[in-house]
Amino acid sequence: MELQLMIFWITTAITLFYVLSLVRAKLSGDGRRLPPGPRPLPIVGNMLMVGKQPHRTYARLAKAYGPIFTIRFGQALADVVVSSREIAREVLQKQDPLFCDRWVPDAAQAHGHNVSSMLWLPVDQQWRNLRKLVNTELFSSQRLDDLQALRHKKARKLVAYLREKSLEGKLVDVGGAVYSTTVNTISNLLFSVDVVNPSSEAPGSLKEIMRGVIEEIANANISDFVPFFAALDLQGRRRRLADHFHRLHELLDKVVDQRIQENAAEGTYKDFLEAIIHRHTDGKGLNLDKHTVDTLLGDLFIGAADTTTTTIEWAMAEVLRNPRVLAKLREEVKEAFKEGEVNESIAVKLPYLQAVVKETLRLHTPLPFLLPHKTVTTVELCGYTIPKDTRVVVNFWAIGRDRERWRDPDEFIPERFLERDVDYVGQNFEFIPFGSGRRRCPGYSLGYRMLHLMLAALMQFDWKLPVGMEPKDVDMSEKFGATLAMAVPLCAIPVE
Repeated sequence: MELQLMIFWITTAITLFYVLSLVRAKLSGDGRRLPPGPRPLPIVGNMLMVGKQPHRTYARLAKAYGPIFTIRFGQALADVVVSSREIAREVLQKQDPLFCDRWVPDAAQAHGHNVSSMLWLPVDQQWRNLRKLVNTELFSSQRLDDLQALRHKKARKLVAYLREKSLEGKLVDVGGAVYSTTVNTISNLLFSVDVVNPSSEAPGSLKEIMRGVIEEIANANISDFVPFFAALDLQGRRRRLADHFHRLHELLDKVVDQRIQENAAEGTYKDFLEAIIHRHTDGKGLNLDKHTVDTLLGDLFIGAADTTTTTIEWAMAEVLRNPRVLAKLREEVKEAFKEGEVNESIAVKLPYLQAVVKETLRLHTPLPFLLPHKTVTTVELCGYTIPKDTRVVVNFWAIGRDRERWRDPDEFIPERFLERDVDYVGQNFEFIPFGSGRRRCPGYSLGYRMLHLMLAALMQFDWKLPVGMEPKDVDMSEKFGATLAMAVPLCAIPVE
């Protein structure tokens, strides 16, 4: 009886919410302001048509409704989806101040994450201070050059691991090997400690916590679609994410406390954490509290690890499917480093290696929607009126496969980037894997260097697929989540 009564009240509440939403939309005229799109169903909107690969669904809808359209989730959330480079330029560059706010998922409010994270903060003074901090102390050209030897050390460890597997003739989980290398590279840049053991999958590890954070934020949450029920946290996402953040901050607190006690000498900052402690917690700058420091360190880990790993794994999958590309890339890398170990400064200048990285990012961008923006105020865009607080999604996956801009867009052809001058910095809007405008990924310069260095390290080996598998048999199916990863992990045998 109690269950039936609860179902009755929930159904009544949903129906009432739906009716009130319709009345509000009718009075405000919002339904006539937004760009066209598929007709929404009562209560659920267009949720049922999105499926497990929304980037592909949105690309198909763009063909039906045009390069800017609207899709609704429930009655509270509507996406304005942009699928052309011209409108992307309008949103991310020309009218950037009006579109630069960030839509925050309900789960991200766990543990006060949204009020201290550079990822979710509005463009206010706190956000500017944090952005300036990471640009100055971590991602500046000088700092990246100073710490190049550290990244070389991690690349050598990756090569040593692959050499061991080569001697044993064993398969390597490419993504797993790259993930461990990436996480330990980032952890050493941040606070000079390895945090991942490639052979360990122990519960409670940093790797397990980060995976949990990514999963809870990336997956669909009814609280976002029906805010009326947000306080109930019906799927438990906010509760689980709060637990992940709590455990993450406990681990980081130990590192921060130890570093404070070490009290490094002025001007001898060996990593990002030391710079924060001495320059920004003693009255000279930001006066960051420990919660903000933990949040910043966690965001940098999570932001770098999955995107770098996903991109390298896709790149390896594509070159293994294309023996011609593999042979050409290996020849270039072997010639460049025939007298020594791989070097980042040389790797980033190799034309064909650059082309392979760019083509991978075009075809398999790790963030197909970048990160959703939100309108700061009511905005006029392409003849439509976009209300304040509307979520705006740029479908870079679709832009990167636009047949009007790219020849044979579904084919992996690195040579196309040898023929055209396209950079990463967000000015060529047919190619914006790191975003553009003030919300552009702050770590793009580090990501650029690491992608080239690690792929060059992997190219120290020839690679064989498992017995019985041909290049055409490599499974290229996708898994949509926080990043657009390979659904089936890539495994291959390094051959020296």
